[in-house]
Amino acid sequence: MLILNLTRMGDLLQTTPLLAGLKEQDKEAEITLLGNVKFIDVCKHLPNIDRLLTFDVQQFQKDGEELSILDIYRYFDRLIDELQKEKFDELINLSHSKLTAAISRLLGIRHVRGFYSTEDGYRVINGRWLIYFSAFLAFRSYNTFNLVDIYQLGGGVTPKGRGLFLNTKEPQKAAASLLADVGIKDGEKVIGLQAGSSLKERRWPPEKFAAAADMVSRKLGAKVLLFGTESEKELGEAVASHMEERSISFLGKSSLEELIGLVKRCDILLTNDTGTMHIAAAVGTPLVALFLVHAFGVETGPSSEGNIVIEPEIECFPCSHNSKCPHYACLNHVTPEDVAAAADIALGFSQGKSTPLPAGSFAMSRPLISRFDEAGFLDFQPLIKRELKEEDIFSRIYRYFFVSSAVKGLDDSYWVDTLKKNYLQWDAEKVLEWVRAEKETFSKLAVLANSGLKLAGEMELDYKKGKIEKVKKRSGDIAGIDREIEIMGNAHPELKPIVRLFELGKENLTGDNPVMMLSKTKILYKGILSGTAFMQTLLDKWPI
Repeated sequence: MLILNLTRMGDLLQTTPLLAGLKEQDKEAEITLLGNVKFIDVCKHLPNIDRLLTFDVQQFQKDGEELSILDIYRYFDRLIDELQKEKFDELINLSHSKLTAAISRLLGIRHVRGFYSTEDGYRVINGRWLIYFSAFLAFRSYNTFNLVDIYQLGGGVTPKGRGLFLNTKEPQKAAASLLADVGIKDGEKVIGLQAGSSLKERRWPPEKFAAAADMVSRKLGAKVLLFGTESEKELGEAVASHMEERSISFLGKSSLEELIGLVKRCDILLTNDTGTMHIAAAVGTPLVALFLVHAFGVETGPSSEGNIVIEPEIECFPCSHNSKCPHYACLNHVTPEDVAAAADIALGFSQGKSTPLPAGSFAMSRPLISRFDEAGFLDFQPLIKRELKEEDIFSRIYRYFFVSSAVKGLDDSYWVDTLKKNYLQWDAEKVLEWVRAEKETFSKLAVLANSGLKLAGEMELDYKKGKIEKVKKRSGDIAGIDREIEIMGNAHPELKPIVRLFELGKENLTGDNPVMMLSKTKILYKGILSGTAFMQTLLDKWPI
């Protein structure tokens, strides 16, 4: 079995529950991972990989030299040849890029999950959950699935509350001498601080990080360790310059192996959304993570229990990945006091204690705690009861809809109890009025899907009877119905999960057999009908 994941270090760590699940399903399975050379070092510490291969085109990007396309082509040709010789029986491609889609096609592996190219170079996706992976950015406020669980489901593994996996024996040995060199003794409390992130605009201001670190350091009587790469050294120095307590810099001074050991040694980590955050989740270090601008905790938050994610309470959060924010106001919605309070809660959870929230904390931000729910899926739940919004209701119903397709035996309490526990409820009159309006909206979408289903069925019969021209003329009618479905999805965001998955399903229709294509099209319309019926049924049950 070959796994393709040419993304960043955090994504590779988030793949580890999938690898563990594949081994659980088949202990004899041999797993080969092809990873990006920039982040391949972390793979050396990941369990359940039988063979590690490196994708490295950076070797051809040399300063002062012209890039040789011919050299890249030869390298790529050799790589494909080497992989073909392995005769893999299955490929799981978790990188949704044109490059990995092309690799998937060239390898000719019979069973492919994820992204691959057709003969004419058209990129398609195989697998319901990996289609969902491509779709959810179109409905972020209605998605509650973390990337860790999407990876597992996309690879054919059902989540079972697995955290991340990372070997720490050698990293702890490597870190021990570094800690001894800076005078940190066994049992002495230390705080880790990661102020950098892959995108500069997502970084919480250094003076705020400094103030938060001072507060936590004083309360714990702990020393502060600054983590980051050589390129983040200036940022780390800015944090240190604003701190009143002493800090110890490991910026650009530790290998990845040493960083893993250092993070494992920390009592708590304060961080942005970074690979270091995922290391902490994997090694069991409590953490407080700030998700700002484009970063959204639900999607890429830490996969272990009891961690605190803080997000700004602002209407425009999270930004679109393609947008450029004119103000970055969300950076000021999280205060150092918020982070210090969150650190208390995370530490208390790790010790089996319940820590009360300080009065007045999180006035402009929302704290979430990570937990594995009864279905074994990662969930981020509010620490403070919030005003109930329409998107909260829909996100929980959609979660139930999708999870129940993978895990049997769930009942309505799966979504209702979460809403009742974490949100302030509406009055009965408002509920009835809202349910009535929303059921009508879903009914209108169902009417369109029924029209499409009927038309596709008629076209299928006409084709079988040899009425080819009639089928061709009616193809415009079916395109018109699809356009109306798209318009409804844009006009009513609560429909977007159903509509976007339908659209991607249509985009993934391949083949040159019209009868088969029409048959698959009917299945997609039935998918809309199934989704709208499910939503209407549950809306009738709100509140139970």
